[in-house]
Amino acid sequence: MLLTEDRAIVPTDGQTGFLYAFDLASGEPVWKVSAGSGIAVDLVEHDGRVYAFTLQSEVLAIDPADGAIIWRRAFHREGAIHRFMGLVPAVAGSTLVVGCLDGFVRALDLSRGDTVWERDLGAGVSSSVLSAGDFVVTGTVDSVFSMLSIAGGDTIRTAHAGGEPRGNLVALGEDGSFASFLARNAWEGRMTRWSPDLEREWVALPPNGSAWISQRPYRLGERWILAGTSSGVIGVIDIDSGELVQEFAVEPEYDWDGDGLRSFGFSDGKLFVGSVSGMLYCYDLAAHEKGRPREETGLQTD
Repeated sequence: MLLTEDRAIVPTDGQTGFLYAFDLASGEPVWKVSAGSGIAVDLVEHDGRVYAFTLQSEVLAIDPADGAIIWRRAFHREGAIHRFMGLVPAVAGSTLVVGCLDGFVRALDLSRGDTVWERDLGAGVSSSVLSAGDFVVTGTVDSVFSMLSIAGGDTIRTAHAGGEPRGNLVALGEDGSFASFLARNAWEGRMTRWSPDLEREWVALPPNGSAWISQRPYRLGERWILAGTSSGVIGVIDIDSGELVQEFAVEPEYDWDGDGLRSFGFSDGKLFVGSVSGMLYCYDLAAHEKGRPREETGLQTD
């Protein structure tokens, strides 16, 4: 979901997908746009436009006021639908940089959608694109991070990640440092922090032998990253050290059976947690504490 000044824009995915816009004040639907098989990644807003990457490998530029499609670009699609889950594009300069399952990273002109440059990474893109300064970073299924120049897509450096980067790369500083999930198989997941030189700085393992599976690790303030596990546990990770400083079960009595937690959001002192099963949970961070004292973690959960 993307919130603009007066709209809530919500994508759906399935056999038929749509983009819906709702008025924030009334909740009434404003417009509805077909999106092929749907959209399974975050929307991107920039300079009065919304950009979406669909499950059919099509990029849409949309006017959020009325849902009009300003331009669209389609690319060759290959790979299973779940592979699209992390392919969030990023605005870099005057372009929208998109990582695709065919192994290409493409920079599209924001105004018209024309291809400015493209770079073949040799393996399918598996993570979001992160824009920082004059470069972008993305990960591929062969367990490699690639840093590319925004100006022309030239490769600045690469690094072996030690696992397949998945989901959203989380910016940790303006210098280009970031955090990423890594996976060696379908279930094993680790959180890692990387420097602007693509040097690994720490590894955060999930609690109790589970796996980090949330596609969207969430940066909460200046000190914390939130991540969800396959067993329904939220982990709070210190940005500087990678220490797991707090963990709590969302619904302890529920048999998660690998469903796990998918995404996070924060608004007006409340933490929203989305699950793979479709349940949405809300926690009041100002209510009362669990785990460590508030002076140690700065976090409270209801």
